[in-house]
Amino acid sequence: MHGDIRIGKWRPFTAQQIVAPNGYLWAAKAGRFPMKVRGFDRYSALTGQMSWRLFGLIPVVTTTGADVSRSAAGRLAGEIIGLTPACALGPNVAWDAIDDHQATATITVDDLAHHVTIDVADDGALRTVSLPRWGNPDKGRFKLHTFGVICDGEFTADGYTLPGRIKAGWWLGTPEWEQGEFFRATIDQARFF
Repeated sequence: MHGDIRIGKWRPFTAQQIVAPNGYLWAAKAGRFPMKVRGFDRYSALTGQMSWRLFGLIPVVTTTGADVSRSAAGRLAGEIIGLTPACALGPNVAWDAIDDHQATATITVDDLAHHVTIDVADDGALRTVSLPRWGNPDKGRFKLHTFGVICDGEFTADGYTLPGRIKAGWWLGTPEWEQGEFFRATIDQARFF
């Protein structure tokens, strides 16, 4: 994937990601010379971690802990529903219809239930994915905040249809969305194993 990520200001990035029912690894390069950062976000073995370095050498962000792990588990729940269609039908996912366009998936990630709501167009295209996600986007104490993804366009890979472009951030559907949005990406290709 490629796009723009807000790290203080909007910066271009390229990334690769692996998503599985029990974890993910998102590795990226962001920014332009001389302020190029390289690093990863991950969730595996009940633990979330962010590790980013300037020039690949100088630590900029290195964080783990219970709050980061809980937030990362929420991200995994959202990505399982939005990016891995086969996993959305897994044994740890229970679906409830809201109306003709919306449904909520209750997905358990390491014994913690996450309630992920999807909104689809009349033709079945995914429009949004949202969930209460643990975080501190307001720089206050960690708590649940609405997190969401807006999907635009589609492409098909290995027989699965995915969103082609996404925008992600905190406070989807509120006036704070403009300050909460921090991620815009085009998914260039996908493979399923």
